Amino acid sequence: MKNKFLSIVAAVAVLSSSSFAGIFLDVGYIMADSEGGAQSGVSFAYGAKFGETIKQTIGMEFGILSNAENNEAGNIGNIYYNIGYEVLKDTVLYGSVGYGFQSLGSTGTGSTRTEVMADGITYGGGLEYALTKHIFVDAGYRQYNLSCIYADYTLSVANVNLGYKF
Repeated sequence: MKNKFLSIVAAVAVLSSSSFAGIFLDVGYIMADSEGGAQSGVSFAYGAKFGETIKQTIGMEFGILSNAENNEAGNIGNIYYNIGYEVLKDTVLYGSVGYGFQSLGSTGTGSTRTEVMADGITYGGGLEYALTKHIFVDAGYRQYNLSCIYADYTLSVANVNLGYKF
């Protein structure tokens, strides 16, 4: 808990020294792969963008995944911080780090039914391209290193998003 708090304080300190560039919403297609098989679905994200030369984003993303082989559905999400640089006009290359979580279903029945969640660190990177002043596309990859009461595991996630910056 102490490490999460210190991470949030550090992110706020970095972002407060930058110029505010706007809030954003985006929707996209997400693909996840782990030892349990491939899943795909839809993702939603929101957050804030900062910076002129060094581009920074802090946000939250939530994905609804389904596995076509066994009809299972689940969800995944993360709270992230991106830092990037405009490598070409309107094109930002960024790195990402954050806190990730995934619903693994539930155990028990009736009043003893409990939701099983895994959580851990995420990291990755991506490329964002501004189509207009307000509309952008984003393609990224994120590695989730998660653990729960039953196991530790890794999840690889790729996504493509279309977003709107207010």
